[in-house]
Amino acid sequence: MADVGTPDRPLAPGNPAATRPDEPASPNHQNLLRSSRWSQMTPQSGFSLNTGRGTRNQATASLTGVVTQKIAPALQAFQTKYNMISALASTIDAFMGQYTSPEEAPIAKALCKQVTEALTSTLSPSQGTTPRTTPNASDSESSHQSWAEVARAPKNSAPLARGGAKTYPATIAQKNAPHNNRPTDQRILITTPAEARLARPSGYAVRQAICQAVPNITLADVLKATATRTGWAITPASLEIQSRLMDGENRQLMIQAVAGDSARLPTVWTNYAVQGLASAFTALDGTPINVTTELIKEEVLAQTQKEPVSCRPSRHGPGANNLTTWIISFTEKVPSFQLFDSNWAKEIKKAPAIERHNPGCQGFCNPTRCTRDPRCGTCSIPIAKHTGPHGDLCEGRPRCANCHGPHWASYSNCAAAPWRAAGRVVRPTKKELNAARRAGHLAYLQESLQASASEGSGDEAAQDLPRPATADAPTEVPTQAPAKRTRARATSTSIAGPTLEPAKRSTRNTRKTTNLNLRQLSQQSATRKPGHTSSSSEATDIEMSESSSAW
Repeated sequence: MADVGTPDRPLAPGNPAATRPDEPASPNHQNLLRSSRWSQMTPQSGFSLNTGRGTRNQATASLTGVVTQKIAPALQAFQTKYNMISALASTIDAFMGQYTSPEEAPIAKALCKQVTEALTSTLSPSQGTTPRTTPNASDSESSHQSWAEVARAPKNSAPLARGGAKTYPATIAQKNAPHNNRPTDQRILITTPAEARLARPSGYAVRQAICQAVPNITLADVLKATATRTGWAITPASLEIQSRLMDGENRQLMIQAVAGDSARLPTVWTNYAVQGLASAFTALDGTPINVTTELIKEEVLAQTQKEPVSCRPSRHGPGANNLTTWIISFTEKVPSFQLFDSNWAKEIKKAPAIERHNPGCQGFCNPTRCTRDPRCGTCSIPIAKHTGPHGDLCEGRPRCANCHGPHWASYSNCAAAPWRAAGRVVRPTKKELNAARRAGHLAYLQESLQASASEGSGDEAAQDLPRPATADAPTEVPTQAPAKRTRARATSTSIAGPTLEPAKRSTRNTRKTTNLNLRQLSQQSATRKPGHTSSSSEATDIEMSESSSAW
């Protein structure tokens, strides 16, 4: 029997490296510290190098192909852009070469410079894309902070040095910077002669005249026309309407419509007073040199380097020593200066004026916004109800329209007039104004009674006296103040004689209480009063009560 064995086959060549799989490399300590999130954020390369048992030439060939494949589209796009820019530059050069005249050459050169700067800026490397860099693990470990560490860290951990200033972001500094909230003045000031100011037409009539004279201007474009001391103040609807009205031809039409002299935009002047200027100076040869406005302007320009808008002497004229004060005006503030070695200039800060609305309500109000009825400055009666001439020609009894006292409204010591304190105007409160008017009304009543008694018609004059008024306005209803009740002196008469003696303070009379005891009440009822005759029934009752009490 034949032996059964393994069939004959050639043995495989020995390959020790393939007898068992390679053991995995031990992980690096640095890789273990890297978080999974950071490994996900790390970009993976688009190619891998075969570091196995291949040759060096194969690795170099694969790397070159991958790099070439990645760079080729970018190189092609850059080459296309370069060709287009070169063609555009050649076209611009040919276009600029056509303008060679002295008038056109500078313009062409400036345009060529701008185009050159624009084209070179597109080719600048700084405008390209910046390659993305991946931070290594050491940077991530040093910059990594937990939420607890972030919360514990102060916003400004660096301590301030002594005397050091704390810095703030630019947004906070810009927010805290002062802002000029002053609105833009859109008015147009028109000066008119004195004859035209006497008529004082209504503001609506002035607006209508301007709209009819200036083309393409309606009443909606001219909102208001207010009378001023020198003419009119026109308020347009916007700055565009203001510029249209101040245009050359429209400006002349507007001035002619209101019979004015000139029109200008409002400006704020800063006035300075220079005191102690002589009226003339002595030259080197002994001849006097008079101080004129031109000489003052020249000296002001030399001292301040600013052109003044006005130089004028004071309205008070020269003083006792023949010295004059000059008023110098600028459109902005300037440092203090001297003129001809005189005193230093001082800024004029006018205190608010206290003016009475006359003709008008005779009160101390804003005349441009007052809506109250005009009154007579003598008797304070409304003009609509006044009979005869009013004002200084009024023949009525003087009565103030503010404090209701027996004087004219122009009285300087009126109790209801405002006063100036610490450079500002102080007005009386409503309570103070009512008290002043009550006192003034009583004084007016007393003077009226005295005047009526002297004329012999006290009763008739008393009926015409007005009653006190509140802080709103005096009333015209005539009444007489009631007389106070007099208290009589208490006296008492003594028993010894009719001598009168002053009595003491009276005491309160209280009601006497009654005893409700039955026994005492029965005894009181049984007691006979003198001059009283009892009947038989009453005698029987008395006997019964006495017998009962004996028990």
